[in-house]
Amino acid sequence: MQLLPDETPVEIAPVCQHHWMLATPVAGVSTGLCRECGASRDFGQVFAPSSYNRLRRK
Repeated sequence: MQLLPDETPVEIAPVCQHHWMLATPVAGVSTGLCRECGASRDFGQVFAPSSYNRLRRK
């Protein structure tokens, strides 16, 4: 616990280094769940399939 100049006690929450577990994408979005703290977040698809195929042909 830290004390501010007016000596009011303040608790500082720990910062989570998220470890995301991603679900199967639906409509280009995967929902991620942090295995450490339980936070959730949506992740967009990085490459559209057509972009990926153009990159592989080179």
